Amino acid sequence: MPKSESPSCEVKRRLSEQFAIAARRFDEAVVLLTNHPSQMTPGEHERLWTDSRQALERADAAARAYKEHVDAHGCAKLPTGYERSADSSR
Repeated sequence: MPKSESPSCEVKRRLSEQFAIAARRFDEAVVLLTNHPSQMTPGEHERLWTDSRQALERADAAARAYKEHVDAHGCAKLPTGYERSADSSR
């Protein structure tokens, strides 16, 4: 498929959505960990810590997949800042 600007690329939309969901889940877990640490049991704290790490890993994977798809397909450019997140985990 030739490289072209295609704002309706379904793969790009799906990968962008996956990134947004994972980033939001990471943000929510971090907010809970930092704002309410004394209100949770050690087990809850560990679960949130694990959830936040997994969400960050998913966000990084989604950002990398988005960038790789856009580079290969040429359907849009990655918004500024997202490539830093994907590159930092390498």
